[in-house]
Amino acid sequence: MIRLLMVASGTLMLSSCAFPTQVQRFGVEYNEALASMANEQALLNILRASRGMPTHFTSVSRFTGTLSLKATGSANGQFRGSGLTRTATNGGSLSTATTVGTSVAPVGTTASNSVVSTPGSSSSIVEAVAEGVDLYTPQVGGELNSGTAFDVQVFDQQKFYQGILSGVKFSTVEMLMNQGFEADLIANLLIARVDFYEKDAATKGKIGDAVASYRNDASDRVRFQNLVDCNALDVAETRSPDTKIAPVSRLELNKDAARGRVSLADLALFDGGKFGLSGGQGISPDGSTDSKVFVVKPGTTSRIPRLIGRSCPTPSAPRTPGGIAFEGVYLNNEKAYVGKPDAHGVMAAVPTDVIMEITFRSPEAVIRAVGDIVRLRPPVASSTVSPRLPRLAVCSDGGTLCKAVAKHYEPVFEIEAVRDRAALLSTRFMNTDYSVPARSFRSMQVISIIEQLINLQKESSENALSIPVRAVP
Repeated sequence: MIRLLMVASGTLMLSSCAFPTQVQRFGVEYNEALASMANEQALLNILRASRGMPTHFTSVSRFTGTLSLKATGSANGQFRGSGLTRTATNGGSLSTATTVGTSVAPVGTTASNSVVSTPGSSSSIVEAVAEGVDLYTPQVGGELNSGTAFDVQVFDQQKFYQGILSGVKFSTVEMLMNQGFEADLIANLLIARVDFYEKDAATKGKIGDAVASYRNDASDRVRFQNLVDCNALDVAETRSPDTKIAPVSRLELNKDAARGRVSLADLALFDGGKFGLSGGQGISPDGSTDSKVFVVKPGTTSRIPRLIGRSCPTPSAPRTPGGIAFEGVYLNNEKAYVGKPDAHGVMAAVPTDVIMEITFRSPEAVIRAVGDIVRLRPPVASSTVSPRLPRLAVCSDGGTLCKAVAKHYEPVFEIEAVRDRAALLSTRFMNTDYSVPARSFRSMQVISIIEQLINLQKESSENALSIPVRAVP
């Protein structure tokens, strides 16, 4: 009996030890399934965009798994006690003996046969001696049941498309750079265009229409590529001008100010913000500067994108026939060649201060841009990068600080029309297998950026389709 209890308890212990392992395995497998689904969906949308087809988005909104474990154990026993067991069996049977006799009769008479039956009996005694043994028949069973319930959500609502068709905010761009993604990779993926406006020296604002525009598409690939190769995307902090409220001479400490005067209580009407004084001289002891010093509300501080010049040769000044204007050429440090007529009316390239405005793509536009890379990719693998495709100028050490002549170019996104088990990502589209090769770590970074952008902008209020961000020195 003790052995039976030990077997049953051991079975239950083994079952309970196996249960956490099964839970862990199921959780990891579900995680892998969801990750593969999201990655493959991003790749499918890129392939759809490469053929000009609409993109489609789905997601598993709820994933519930159940796991139950049941263990059973039983034993049948035959107990004979201890010592020797004697078993005796007595039996008897009745038998009949038959004797056949023949008589010979004299001639002329009839002969007859006689049969004599004699009853008999026999008996037997069988005795068995066996040692008593307890017989056990244990039975152990187990049952593991699992189930999965999930809901697939289709994203086709207006709010969703308002989100993925809205330009990416620069705060999101900065967040991606802080994650460690290459600035050049983000610039090639997210910048839609860069416009330059002539800068007004007095107001620090822009004058007229753009004097130069660099578009991140196949039609203007060479100019835009040179721009991002020679100017690194970075972050600057700017502050808007202070808002003048009233001169100090009109300020009173009393709660009820006279007509034309401003009390401290009145300042609370301006959003309850902090206030400062304009000018560096402050309030003079005799009040002689009170009319020149203003109570101001400090301008807001914001972080904006900027392009920092790298070690690239200075572009030569464009040449054009007299009287014919040309599109400006950006130099660096917020200067560009702008066509202006000289004293004789001949158009000449003049270095001019400019204001830069960067327009970022929407998440949908990023997918379509990567789809263009797939569409324009070379038909066979090549060690050179096509000038029609976005590329990254990389130094031999993997950085970007070496001279331009020492850089080599690497593709932004790679894909092959093969089915490779060693591939980082594979899918099937229009009866063709596609794979992201194992060497293309950067391509999976592109997939990661796309997934983050889609998830960050699944819903949005109605915004402009493209939002220009002014970059100031």
